[in-house]
Amino acid sequence: MRKTSIFIALLVMFIFSIMKTQAARYEPYRFEKGSWIKYELFAYSNATETPTLVIETNEIDWVMFIVEDTFENSIALRKKITFKNGTQTQQICEVNLSTGSGIEIPIIIASNLENGDYIFDQSQISNPPKIEKTIEKAVLGKIRKINVASYTVYFDLWGDNGATLQFFWDKETGVLCMGEILNWELIKGGVKAITLWQMVLIDKSDNLWSENKAPEILGIVIIIGIIVTLILITVLIKRGR
Repeated sequence: MRKTSIFIALLVMFIFSIMKTQAARYEPYRFEKGSWIKYELFAYSNATETPTLVIETNEIDWVMFIVEDTFENSIALRKKITFKNGTQTQQICEVNLSTGSGIEIPIIIASNLENGDYIFDQSQISNPPKIEKTIEKAVLGKIRKINVASYTVYFDLWGDNGATLQFFWDKETGVLCMGEILNWELIKGGVKAITLWQMVLIDKSDNLWSENKAPEILGIVIIIGIIVTLILITVLIKRGR
């Protein structure tokens, strides 16, 4: 698992380091302590020799991140990995939202970024990518506004080797809903060896998104409205008598 983490971290850092930028303008979402997000991982390759990334990724059952604390521009997370053989590993990592450091994949970015905003702070990290569009997408049964960023990098002058990264974050919270890395390289005969790696949000704590509380608030408003209406009707009836 360590080799896989190092590979992904180096790939993401390399790609994020080759683009022009400005500072992200928004503060992080204020998560409640104990909030959590849970992911499934998937990896596939058609290479003759299966990459270590694929082997180690497919040994994982799921990955969970639990909020330990929230600071001015960073979040302390407990990363819990459960493997298919039943074993677990845990570690505390502090994710810096200005630089993306502290974790291999940008699990959480600044909240409420708009189209054209850069993901990380220019004064802290060179050339992070932009939010290229915002879409509406169903995530865990809720329609959410999703910020999308993607980038392709070539590892040689001929485009024979390269990778495309694409990320989908919940706009309100900055939580990653899906991340994908597609790496390719030409091999003998001109056939491309392709390796696909994906990370998908499969569950979360109930307190994470504000929409979860909306029905409760709406219900309270409706009840208050009914009570007020009944009082007014009662007053009018008494006056009529």
